[in-house]
Amino acid sequence: MANSVNNGKPPLELSLREFAKEAKHLMWTRTPNVADILQQAGRKDGALSPDSVWLLSWWIKREMAHQMMDNTHTQASLASYDAVIWYFNCPLLWGIRRDQIQQLYDDCLQQSKLHAEVGARTGFFLKNLQSTSELQEITLLAKNPTCLDVCEENLHMSLNSKFKIERQVMDVLKSPPPELHGKFDSVGCNYFLHCLHGGRKIILLAVKHCAALLKPETGTFHNRMALSLLVKYTV
Repeated sequence: MANSVNNGKPPLELSLREFAKEAKHLMWTRTPNVADILQQAGRKDGALSPDSVWLLSWWIKREMAHQMMDNTHTQASLASYDAVIWYFNCPLLWGIRRDQIQQLYDDCLQQSKLHAEVGARTGFFLKNLQSTSELQEITLLAKNPTCLDVCEENLHMSLNSKFKIERQVMDVLKSPPPELHGKFDSVGCNYFLHCLHGGRKIILLAVKHCAALLKPETGTFHNRMALSLLVKYTV
């Protein structure tokens, strides 16, 4: 397998080493076949075959499904979430670097005082914000209270109460509560819309409700897929 990937993607072996390091604390990675693959990936010169990468991907998908309940995240699945999504799926399956997404957050929140995170999960990029001189408050919005619990705890631990953190249970397919309409300078909704079932109409409905959270004319909504859909189907 090639040692480098085009379009700014990280080398495959480097991504696998990062995943092996990040996932070593997860119990399911100690299963013999998976442990062998990760041990090989963790070596400096550990190049894996496409079959090994496929097997690892299949195993990860199976284990995440086992940890979830009725296709809903639990404490167990969220404990694996960052390693699986940001260190495996993101660079290896989707070809997107974590630093690209982090830069998107840093840029979009640079002038934001009030930020809402829709579909909050673990707060991976929020807790690593760099350019936050204006930010005063982060509001976490999700249908699943467990996600709110985990995200809020992560942010409190990493940000040391630098910002005020609010939370509210909200279904993105329903109109936001009146008190949240037009409140926020920025709204993030990343790696969430593709989880919604029902096709384009459902995604556009979610985008509409995210847009309703923004201050008129000045708010920033950062989700590249959502913005492209919004332009394509509303202009």
